[in-house]
Amino acid sequence: MRDLYNLESQGCWFHSDESISGKPWGSKVPYDKAFKNNLSMCIESLGVRKYIITVRPLDSWTKSLWKQYIHEGGYIQPRNFFNGDDPVVDLEACLMAPKVNWLKERAEVLLLSQQELRDNEFRSIQKISDFTGIRFDLDKIQKSKLKKQQNVGVSSKRQVQFLLKANLLNKKLEHVHPRLSLNNRYLRRLGLTPRAIAQNRLSGSTQELFEIDFDFSRSQYAAMVQDWEKIENQL
Repeated sequence: MRDLYNLESQGCWFHSDESISGKPWGSKVPYDKAFKNNLSMCIESLGVRKYIITVRPLDSWTKSLWKQYIHEGGYIQPRNFFNGDDPVVDLEACLMAPKVNWLKERAEVLLLSQQELRDNEFRSIQKISDFTGIRFDLDKIQKSKLKKQQNVGVSSKRQVQFLLKANLLNKKLEHVHPRLSLNNRYLRRLGLTPRAIAQNRLSGSTQELFEIDFDFSRSQYAAMVQDWEKIENQL
């Protein structure tokens, strides 16, 4: 999306790379307040009145969220990620329909699904063009061969199990002294951080996929399904 916008000088774009939604963990602003907090500043301070939001079904996004969490050093298993006395992320804060409806009361909003962006990028570009009033040069876009680089992650059982154990060990070492971190600059330079080892040295060891099985109550799961249905109706 950023490359697409950079091809055109007709408009002024503000691309957030998910930052508008806030950080789900490790931030001073709680995740359930970040979206409204950040967009209120955009509306009131910057005067931005049009927003393009990309959405995806919560059942797939929550799994991606957990994988990002372990990539960043997390060690909590999926069954405890959204549950317990102190969950890593409150599932209710992940529901998009209330956020979108709040924004629609204050600005113009175009919703695009991740699936549509993947399956029919030119239809998505046409929607963006109609929404913004900017005419994109489709020939120029085709010749530019815009293509997102694949994000290298971890997916096999052995990769994930190693990373969870290494992250837990790292947390204990950092508690003793920050310099003992397994993610220090020397190990990053050598490619020997837990994530680098999991991605590069264990990638071909076994391809049995790690099944992310969250512990959702019936009410939580029903809320997820209902939230996505509300979003789909607005696409």
